[in-house]
Amino acid sequence: MTSSTVESAPGATVPSTDAAVLVHRPGRWIDFAVLYIGTFGSFIGFASVFPKLIADQFPAYSTFQVASACLSLAFIGALVGSLARPAGGRLADRLASVTVAAFGVMVVGTLAVVAVLPLGNFLAFLGSCLLIFVATGIGNGSTYRMIPSVFSARSGVKDAHQNSAKPWS
Repeated sequence: MTSSTVESAPGATVPSTDAAVLVHRPGRWIDFAVLYIGTFGSFIGFASVFPKLIADQFPAYSTFQVASACLSLAFIGALVGSLARPAGGRLADRLASVTVAAFGVMVVGTLAVVAVLPLGNFLAFLGSCLLIFVATGIGNGSTYRMIPSVFSARSGVKDAHQNSAKPWS
């Protein structure tokens, strides 16, 4: 890095004064920090609590036998959330408010889990939890996809996605 440019990729440079302005405007990076913590933090939190909820509330479903192995459903939430993440990036290209919608779906899914737990219905519980994981994955993917767009608009770069899609040489 030199004093006159910040090099993020071969052939793509942004004057360092513009980069400093982007970083020192607290509104934008604080917004992204909140979005990231809200989506990825929720993903991590739900992924860590999901197996415990299954074991405590639905002990009959905490493990199941496949041949001679004893398996758990604990991984399924993280798997579904991770698989939904690329869809969040694609949706962010088409819909401006996909991250806000993902937060709304996370709230609905959480309320559904709270409502379903006293009923003891495992399938409704599992569906509600998977809805939360899909929403966190989509929200996280859309947050990552928005970052180049916002920074390119602020720095005057025409199309950050097109520049980032170029192969490294």
